[in-house]
Amino acid sequence: MKERIRQAFKSIRLETLQRVRQDFVKRLHICAEQGRNTFEHLMCKILPYNKV
Repeated sequence: MKERIRQAFKSIRLETLQRVRQDFVKRLHICAEQGRNTFEHLMCKILPYNKV
């Protein structure tokens, strides 16, 4: 099982990791702007390809 997990991680493209990082940073900014309140309902407006 550990080997399958390692192989799965190796198969993740760099572009995917970059997009994940960018989206995470956007989420942090939104959270800060919202005063740390719930902000998930705003995500589909900002990150339309994201299924939140």
